[in-house]
Amino acid sequence: MFDTTAATTLAYFILTVTFSAGSFVWLEHPVRSNSWLVQSSIRSVAAGFALTIVGLVAGVGLFLQAKLVNRPEQMAIQASTSKYSLSTENGCLAAFTVADPLRCVFGPSNYKRTIVLFGDSHADQWTTALARIAERKQWRLITYLKSSCSASDVAVYNMRLRRFSPECEMWRRKSIEKIVADRADLIIVSQFSSGYIKGDLTNLGPNAVELEAWEAGLHQTLLSLQAAHSAMLLLRDNPTPHHPVGICLARAEWRGLALDGCGRDKEIAVINAVTNSEQRVASMFANIRFVDLTPEICTGDRCPAIRDGTVIYRDANHLTVDSTLRLEAILARELQLALKET
Repeated sequence: MFDTTAATTLAYFILTVTFSAGSFVWLEHPVRSNSWLVQSSIRSVAAGFALTIVGLVAGVGLFLQAKLVNRPEQMAIQASTSKYSLSTENGCLAAFTVADPLRCVFGPSNYKRTIVLFGDSHADQWTTALARIAERKQWRLITYLKSSCSASDVAVYNMRLRRFSPECEMWRRKSIEKIVADRADLIIVSQFSSGYIKGDLTNLGPNAVELEAWEAGLHQTLLSLQAAHSAMLLLRDNPTPHHPVGICLARAEWRGLALDGCGRDKEIAVINAVTNSEQRVASMFANIRFVDLTPEICTGDRCPAIRDGTVIYRDANHLTVDSTLRLEAILARELQLALKET
């Protein structure tokens, strides 16, 4: 609904008069008084006819474009790639400049277990699936999430802010303190590892972290979380296409091209050195289960943009909500194994 207060109405009136006056001064009057057109009625009629044709062509073009955009295939891509996770919808993903953790709780009040999710937006993308699992199993889900802030104890450079982020370091430290106090049954750690580490999948350039420093930082975080005396699950980051998959799919469908071209070869989307490093750190702790869902996302040597009819990526690195729900049963089984449930 539009605000129809007196002040707003007056503002609309002033804008209308301003645009009307401007179009008269710079468009209508110059055309009507143009000496070349005034000298010949044929020229005037021809100019009017030409403008009419231009308007007609533009109108038909816009009509056809609207029909293409509203095709079921386009609408399906748009619907899948524009859907936000449960935590994002509830304002639980802390912004770049926020230093205090947002503690969000999902699940039934009469919960039997508590699980905690800790990480950045790549942890956030799993919240819808995790909340559904929690509801079904009568668990409580607590989230500590911050955009562009690693769970690993490293200095993080923020591309949007164009500086290193002390807010991230403060948020991480405070979140760990709160997680320890929660005394959860299970702590899940997930993050956009390849986005922070030097390599082909980061945009941080010289401000990215060396793999050795990342490994040390991850070890420090997991060591700090040991004070919670909880079972833990380290969820390896999803394969990264490193190009805007949602846009690619929409363009390919529009142009009648094969959608397969929007996927990525596995050797590009997955950095094995990162996987091995994180798996090595997890193996140092008896209570940590390392989980890699890459085989469920990629097929053979290819990480497709669509699998089993589901759009996998919503952008250059995040999974769609639909693709995480597709993996819900597998994720639930991994949580049970981490909790040593049968």
